[in-house]
Amino acid sequence: MMLTRRQLVLSGLAARFAAAAVSSPLQPWLQDVQPDRATLVWTSDPASPNALGSQPQWATWAVPGASPTITSITATPLPDGRFLYKTRLEGLPAATEVSYSLGPITGKLRMPESTPGQLRFLVFGDSGTGSEEQLQLARLMEAESAALVLHTGDIAYPLATDEGLENFYFKTYRGLMSRTSFYPCPGNHDYEDDLLPYRRWHALPHTPGIPAKDQGRYYNFDSQGVEFISLDSNDSLSEGTSMLSWLDTRLAQSRAFWRIAYFHHPPYTAGYHANNVSCRLAAERLAPRLEAAEIPLVINGHEHSYQRLASRQTTYVISGGGGGGLYPPGAHPNLIKSGTWHHYLRASIDTWRMRIEAIGLEGEILDQFELAPPPTLKSAVNSANFQPRLAPGGLLSLFGHHLCASPNDLSVDLDGESLQILGTSGTQLNLRLPNRSPGRATLRIKTPNGEATREIELLRSAPVLFRDPQSRPLTNNPHAREGDTVKLYLTGSANQRFRLRLGTRILGEFQATPVPTVPGVEKITVTLPTGWHQLELDPLPAS
Repeated sequence: MMLTRRQLVLSGLAARFAAAAVSSPLQPWLQDVQPDRATLVWTSDPASPNALGSQPQWATWAVPGASPTITSITATPLPDGRFLYKTRLEGLPAATEVSYSLGPITGKLRMPESTPGQLRFLVFGDSGTGSEEQLQLARLMEAESAALVLHTGDIAYPLATDEGLENFYFKTYRGLMSRTSFYPCPGNHDYEDDLLPYRRWHALPHTPGIPAKDQGRYYNFDSQGVEFISLDSNDSLSEGTSMLSWLDTRLAQSRAFWRIAYFHHPPYTAGYHANNVSCRLAAERLAPRLEAAEIPLVINGHEHSYQRLASRQTTYVISGGGGGGLYPPGAHPNLIKSGTWHHYLRASIDTWRMRIEAIGLEGEILDQFELAPPPTLKSAVNSANFQPRLAPGGLLSLFGHHLCASPNDLSVDLDGESLQILGTSGTQLNLRLPNRSPGRATLRIKTPNGEATREIELLRSAPVLFRDPQSRPLTNNPHAREGDTVKLYLTGSANQRFRLRLGTRILGEFQATPVPTVPGVEKITVTLPTGWHQLELDPLPAS
């Protein structure tokens, strides 16, 4: 890759100011911690035995009360001759201690505790200078109890070389990293050697749907039901790029109540970089997507300050005061609060609400706010075919955002009559409609954060067949073929007779019977004709 003039200058500065390579091994740190597994990363001396083997003989792990399985290990040579290892351990319950022995290095790691519906995490960025402010914030964060840490980019200055990452990142935060996993997004100063050192020193979540060449540049992961989406705003943001295509798919498929996106370049800023090309592209290509998906929180860096802004239903926080030199922000129409502060963010989620605090060098709270996104309804459809044809007693699916963080605090009614709730997520509710007269009615969803309403119409009858992923009518025999007698499953007949049709040919009239164990689901027994994949149901006209 040909370097630009700016990159050549930065490379020269990196060579001039980076600390000399350190040949001693580094103790393990946690990466990509999940409820029952974690990846451990460490370095070894080049003289260590079996350095390229599948499992070094000198690496032993002891976990009280658990039998972890080592599923993978890789060794990557570093420029100074040491090896960098990444090992995944599975079968690790939360709050267990992992004792390790790596030749001359011994110690303990602790898996973070987890509580369903609750999550505490830290955020900072633009940190890697080795300044006294960076070290002071590191000491404060090490005293925090957090399940994970987000880094908004610019991990090491002037470039994130192997030496810079080791001295200004891993050594600085090694106490916190021994019990908490870090999830960064790449900043512009991290793009040394096409992001090679950045990806070499991290073991970031492997994400399906992302090309191998892009793994680690952008990704998503889940922690306690909260979905985090890390993006690379240094990458080309032209329409049709791999990252934007993946992001569109990810936003469409997400079912989480809480979704948090973070990337380095802020779409909205009152700071020095307001006219930066990457920031303008983030405003044009990322912000509209995230706001349309009603992402409640977007976190950025790049500006060496603190800023809180808002656009539509999305709050933007710039956390770029992790240790680099500061400069004051100016004015912006979306700006709520700002400050020229070295700081980090302390975030806590308790089911329906999120609290964010900006913490200064003395541990003081510089800014604080709460997010409690109310429900929004996008559509109300039949659960079998997702079309807006509804009937009394049938199954209803609601789609929207921030619909359910806990079913215990959720209610849905139709003209004041409670609906039976069958399934919940942040973006979808499955319910059974009451047996009542057809006609128009008002549907209302109520949560601790607010309520939303939508007008629907109940038809006299709206029978619809359930279908499998191949669009075949769902039967009690997964290997069904023509000539077999099977049960077909449907919803929405409202206890009315209906016709079974194949194309223009009427095959007969039927009356469905309920499936006792599945509310709202009905069945009929038929002999499958040729072409049975195209079977349809039609309500009979009122007599």
